[in-house]
Amino acid sequence: MPQRAVTIESLPQAFEVVKEMQAEGLEWGEGYRPLGRQALVEIIEGRMAEAVDRWLDTLDGSALRDRRNGSYSRHLLSELGDIELSVPRTRHYCPTVVSHID
Repeated sequence: MPQRAVTIESLPQAFEVVKEMQAEGLEWGEGYRPLGRQALVEIIEGRMAEAVDRWLDTLDGSALRDRRNGSYSRHLLSELGDIELSVPRTRHYCPTVVSHID
């Protein structure tokens, strides 16, 4: 069976790729789970970093001052198993909700 490379940039796109794999008879075996977990981590952490950037951009010219203040670790249980996320934060903001963007 020929292989093809796919760059996954969103959660809906990831689900579409999985559906295509299942339709082609490919099993979602244990070998794919680590790759799926890593893709989820990259997507979710990227969205949180974008949220922090947007927050800091909205403060330009504002009386409220804020800056990045590291990150903390959280576990998220998904259908692919447990994933560990690095949640970024600022002094006044933490992106605990990741928006759905197509």
